[in-house]
Amino acid sequence: MSGSISSTSGRQEPVPAIVQRCFMEETQEAVLYFQIMDLGRQLYVWVATGGAKWNNLHLAFPSKTDPVPPVATLVPSAAAADGQSLARRLAIKLKRPVLCSCNLPTGVPLLQAIAERRLVQELTAMASAGPQAAAPATAAAAG
Repeated sequence: MSGSISSTSGRQEPVPAIVQRCFMEETQEAVLYFQIMDLGRQLYVWVATGGAKWNNLHLAFPSKTDPVPPVATLVPSAAAADGQSLARRLAIKLKRPVLCSCNLPTGVPLLQAIAERRLVQELTAMASAGPQAAAPATAAAAG
């Protein structure tokens, strides 16, 4: 039953494929590592310097009543403000809920701006290319 879920009513509902994209970008300040996962209704974004770190998680979601998306901190950290603001700005630009883990050095706004620009470029490319923009997460993990 790949690609569908059987509910209690007997109907089959499609399950969106999780699309994952991992990449890096070298800057003068540091090497940025990225992971983007399109989960169907929302996006998961992770960005870090210096390898695999996951210190925080924020959820921002667009609101019909407020132009500034509310942000919930799901996993707090000392540098929560950077992750919150990145999640909020991505939710505004992409008009979708965004789960964001931002593990960048504090006090380097240029690095965060570079990361945000690159994330928006990749997410726009993924959206315009459709489901074939990247391999499903299961295939990416196996390869």
